[in-house]
Amino acid sequence: MWQAARAGFWIAVVLALAPPSAGADARVSKPVHVRIAATDAERAQLERVLIELMQRLSVELVVAEGPAPRAAASASETYVARAFIDLRGSSEAVLYVHDPARDRVLERRVARAPGGEELVREELGHMLLATVEALLAGAEVGSPRAELPEAASQVAPAPAPEDAPALATAAEPRAAVEPARESSMRSWRLRAAILYEIAALGHGPDVTHGPVVAADLRSPWPLQVGLLLSAQYRFAFEIEPDPIGMHSRVLALRALPAIAVALGRAFDLRIGLGGGADVTRLEPRTAGDDRFQTARRRTLALAVGRALVGVEARVAPALSLWAALAVDVDLDRSEYVLERDDGSEVAVTAPWRLRPAVWLGAALP
Repeated sequence: MWQAARAGFWIAVVLALAPPSAGADARVSKPVHVRIAATDAERAQLERVLIELMQRLSVELVVAEGPAPRAAASASETYVARAFIDLRGSSEAVLYVHDPARDRVLERRVARAPGGEELVREELGHMLLATVEALLAGAEVGSPRAELPEAASQVAPAPAPEDAPALATAAEPRAAVEPARESSMRSWRLRAAILYEIAALGHGPDVTHGPVVAADLRSPWPLQVGLLLSAQYRFAFEIEPDPIGMHSRVLALRALPAIAVALGRAFDLRIGLGGGADVTRLEPRTAGDDRFQTARRRTLALAVGRALVGVEARVAPALSLWAALAVDVDLDRSEYVLERDDGSEVAVTAPWRLRPAVWLGAALP
């Protein structure tokens, strides 16, 4: 039975890591195009913020450098929104977002001050996120492009020459257009986490605890499928000989295929189901009574299943806080017993088969 359970677990891992099918690609929405006018360092930092934030929506984010030319795109091109972010000013940053469905442009300005660049990037990112969310919901944003001619020229495709001959001369020569360096958020993400876990063990001792290191691999799809790997060192515990005791050390290894569901701008729900092993070093001990003979010290790998539900809260572009509840299932029904001469057994320690646990920690980046 347990062999079948373990086989099912590894099949789930393979499915989680399999590339998306054509059907999955078809569910991805139209892209959001963003151009950033800034230094290389500023553009790279803002791009990371935008990718982190926009990953919560079912859109493809395409980022390019430099100011947009007035005739950069065909008016028939389909996209959710086209944005232009100008960080060249020393006193303020400017965001323009074009809604192609209604030909409207939203303009937002953010004051800049020395030492506050990270806050400016965060504010610009959340403004763009909120605007795209509103457009996806069918809301009307900004003002008609005709009322903002200069702003519109940065983000909206110019009308075809036959439709607006007076604007044809505003197009910049193709050779003068700076080549775009496009990057897509459609790639897998790997993050590291440092956590602490406290788990209820049951019969002697009551709890176990220790630090955890984890790796979080996520897909770029709207429903973020991934793999959560963790390793925990549990601090040694000892059961005093009365007349038989034991000393135990455990390395808990887990692999959970998981999904992440956005709960809002800064929160994700994580759900995982998988398993692993508790690699346990056991050392039986006696109180010096020669009537008892202890088994030799040994290392055991005990099979464990795990279900996990957690919440991730993003507090900065490169920092998230994690909290989770988990339940381990002892697949091997492990216990340590004293066997009497008459064949009866007395439990030295008999952990619960279902063991609840709590995770707390932080993930980077």
